[in-house]
Amino acid sequence: MTSTCIYGVKSNTPSIDGKFHYVYRITNLVENKHYYGKRSSKINPHSDIGIKYFSSSGDKTFINDQKENPDHYKYKVLLCFENRKEALNFEVFIHKYFDVRNHSKFYNAANQTSNGFDYDPTGTTLSEETKSKISKTLTGHKHSIETRKKISNGNINPSWETRKKMSERRKGTTLSEETKSKISKTLTGFKRSEESRANYSAAKQNVTAITREKLSSSRKNMVNCFDLIQQTHVTVSKEEFKLNKNLIGNRSRILNQYLNCHDNNEKEELLLFLIKKRSVV
Repeated sequence: MTSTCIYGVKSNTPSIDGKFHYVYRITNLVENKHYYGKRSSKINPHSDIGIKYFSSSGDKTFINDQKENPDHYKYKVLLCFENRKEALNFEVFIHKYFDVRNHSKFYNAANQTSNGFDYDPTGTTLSEETKSKISKTLTGHKHSIETRKKISNGNINPSWETRKKMSERRKGTTLSEETKSKISKTLTGFKRSEESRANYSAAKQNVTAITREKLSSSRKNMVNCFDLIQQTHVTVSKEEFKLNKNLIGNRSRILNQYLNCHDNNEKEELLLFLIKKRSVV
């Protein structure tokens, strides 16, 4: 059984609240299976994980096997943080990145989210009995007149996001022959005057020139980069690039290694290096 701490806050120094907040990985060396978790402890991580603490997993077999066969497991503290929230944010990211819930190589039964996974406000797992009670309580529940009015007003003035979704749904919709005929009749006989066409052409040329100038100017202040959290390529302003620590410039040699890497363990190390480089969390 081994335990190491890389990057982040020094593991021998507790946070202001007197606790160590860290994200760890447990690896079953025999089955090559992992568990990612977050921990806030008054004990130094090196004296905690794999010694007194064996994860918050509900899988008792997994917990007991660590205690009975310690040589089968390796423990690694990925990052230490100043507070619990930062540790949670990184756990959310790492769970989403590996999609641990749906991956056969992980013990995790759920992906952590910023709101927890099937957790009530106290942080305890909701039992099937509790879920059933909540369901029965909500069955037949009716909105008040005021609430229904708010919902109605919301439907009258949909948000930009809602309008965008509606637009997406309309894409590919075929117009009926009747609708096409009405549109055709409306436009039949409509002609622009020579003056109107000339004005339109001049305006178009002018707008095109202005647009080209704006595009040229804006590109000079843009950065092509990769978002470590969203795992996608983006183009942002130089100012946003400096402020957003999730972003890595596309020219980064380590980033290219990371994107072309197919070994999960090596890819994790490269990812952690990039996170340290930009101080993502």
